[in-house]
Amino acid sequence: MRISIAQMPGTTLGVWRDTLALIEQLVAEAHAQRSDLLVLPECAFPAYFLDSLDSYRAARHAGLPGDTGLLEHACGWARRHEIALCVSYVAECGERLRNAATLIDAGGRIIGTHHKCFLWGFDREWFDAGDSIAVFDTPLGRIGMMICADARLPEISATLATRGAQLILQPTAWVNTGAPDQPRNPQPEYLIAARAREFGVPIASASKYGVEGGTLFVGSSLICDQQGNVLVQARQDETTVLTAEVTPATPRGAALCASERAVLLADTPPTSPHADVATLGITIMPELPAWLSAAQARDFLAAMADVAAGAPRLIASTDRLEGHIRSEHLAVVDDPGIGTCSAANITIGAVVSADATRFAPIRVLALRGVHLVVIFGDAVHDDLLATRALENRVFLLVLGNTRARLLDPAGNVIRNDPRPAGEPVNWTVDVRPAANKCVTAGTDVLADRRPAQYAL
Repeated sequence: MRISIAQMPGTTLGVWRDTLALIEQLVAEAHAQRSDLLVLPECAFPAYFLDSLDSYRAARHAGLPGDTGLLEHACGWARRHEIALCVSYVAECGERLRNAATLIDAGGRIIGTHHKCFLWGFDREWFDAGDSIAVFDTPLGRIGMMICADARLPEISATLATRGAQLILQPTAWVNTGAPDQPRNPQPEYLIAARAREFGVPIASASKYGVEGGTLFVGSSLICDQQGNVLVQARQDETTVLTAEVTPATPRGAALCASERAVLLADTPPTSPHADVATLGITIMPELPAWLSAAQARDFLAAMADVAAGAPRLIASTDRLEGHIRSEHLAVVDDPGIGTCSAANITIGAVVSADATRFAPIRVLALRGVHLVVIFGDAVHDDLLATRALENRVFLLVLGNTRARLLDPAGNVIRNDPRPAGEPVNWTVDVRPAANKCVTAGTDVLADRRPAQYAL
């Protein structure tokens, strides 16, 4: 089928008539491009940044149509142009508001509504979080919806896939997380492609650009296929409608083992990593010569334990080091089956790279309070590696066959060196940022999980 994404500029409550007219123009443009379905940005009407509940109520008193009025318009546009719509707007729920997206079929009938579950920063000042994650049967296939920051929690995408979503629609307003003169956001850079690749489902994301209430949006709306290939993408600064041919796909479930499912669905607060810790020294071992004896390995580790006295150190090796030395400041990771270990209150976990292609293993370690996860092997796509670091706010040390890489909790590669062939390589890293699980003020990627909503 042909799917369109509409990118719009930021707006304000006071110009709602112009906003309504622009949305109608975008629907007409999608129809002209022979689209079957159009996705509009997050809170396309009347605005995303509301300033306050009182500001919204004042605008309503002055004539701003509410959600019912907006949906009447949207259903009429769908019928007139014979196009399905995913329209996002401010929903009125009693005295409170919700950040909503409604799916309307090409006959103008409402199919279903999703309320944003993972609220972002200022969302919380006027929106209540949604309480369910649903997939809807439509003439175009089984469709799931997530709104903006919902994509940052892997459990939400996993639930949509588990419930059979063949296509995921994402109204969004990607907030600038970079410098003012170099706007960026991890979702269009790699996160959406990683979600599509992990769960085998195409994703269509429609964003805003420009400024609302002092917040800069980065545009970059995109459609990607189930392999994570970006089919079309908007610039950061344009009003546009882009269309791509997309084939709904049979999703891949979360592929959890019983112990992972038990942890992820437990209503248990996450363990917080220690925040008051020293800088971690990391020693990356070369491939050890076959003639190295167990006694020599013990001597080496004993020497490293002396080096680590009073300063935490991680010894990372893809060879087994015999005769581990017990030291509260030294952690030896030479086996992905260690579970967790520690060096002076710095908690470290390990997985093989095949397990890092699934979200659950590192998520479980994050919930247990790790600062850093060692990944053995090269089987993880770069987009997925960055996503694993970002979605859990942890450091990742990747021990590949030829290179060693270190990613920070924002998904950035901060070290990328050849694996040593002779002497060990030594790095240092301040792991304290891993103790802060907030991606923005008041938005915690672990504490804000809602396990009761998930189907894994």
